[in-house]
Amino acid sequence: MSEHHEKNNNSQENVKKTKKDKIVTAVIILLTVFIIGYNLFSYYAPNIMLPGKTFDKVSGVDPFNGRNTTINFPDGKVIVNVWATWCGSCVKELHVFDKFSSKTKVVGVLKKPYDVRGFSRSRVRYRNVVADDRFFDDFYISTLPTTILVKDGAIDKVYVGPVTEKILSDWLASNE
Repeated sequence: MSEHHEKNNNSQENVKKTKKDKIVTAVIILLTVFIIGYNLFSYYAPNIMLPGKTFDKVSGVDPFNGRNTTINFPDGKVIVNVWATWCGSCVKELHVFDKFSSKTKVVGVLKKPYDVRGFSRSRVRYRNVVADDRFFDDFYISTLPTTILVKDGAIDKVYVGPVTEKILSDWLASNE
């Protein structure tokens, strides 16, 4: 009889262990789905949330003299390069924006912290401002580099990741 009682206790323990395992597995799955969803939203949020948003100027600190400054965008198309001196992909693509700065207005928005010497060595030919963290929150930017096409004071297109000359050429050529 004690053998039967022991088997019954083992069976109950196995049921409890199986329930516990299922709960732990469910929690892990939910956390995984949440984390993946959050990361996807963080990456794609600018593409989803920004088109149509007014963006006719950017304010921040001038990276050369440390004074507050505002860059107003003219009517037409403006390319906004959101980057950081510590971002390797950002620095690599600077020559693309320099090339396009002779064709259209290009504005750089730097993320803190920035390296003054690194910025000076980059020799960008277009104006830049160092934006505060609120700018990045307001524009859902958590991935660098990010490129924004502003058309007549409103965001038209957003590209997250390193941009190519082809992408910028297509943006400038489109008459939408």
